[in-house]
Amino acid sequence: MRSLLAAYRVGMLALETLARRVHDDRPQAKYARNPPYGEDVKWLLRVAKKLGTQYLHQFCICAVNSIVSPFILHDVAIESAHYLSRNNPGLVMQHLRSALLPLVQKCQQM
Repeated sequence: MRSLLAAYRVGMLALETLARRVHDDRPQAKYARNPPYGEDVKWLLRVAKKLGTQYLHQFCICAVNSIVSPFILHDVAIESAHYLSRNNPGLVMQHLRSALLPLVQKCQQM
């Protein structure tokens, strides 16, 4: 558990660093379907899901401010909604409309 928390903390710091760096990238690199940081973000999402709902929410808030690829944001939003509604699959859309709305809105703006 300790190593998972340490990995999460380091990953979140890297995501915050990405927020500062990503504004320097070329537009074709920013909005690419598979940006260079895509797999790392998805790995951090899996770590956050293993740690629980609170960590997932913190990750999503940081992701909204850090990620500019609409494809990665879409993947994060959908996977998070499925995780949050794991006991009731009918709630996926409700989570996308409420808790994950900032992710969805940023996807639509791009």
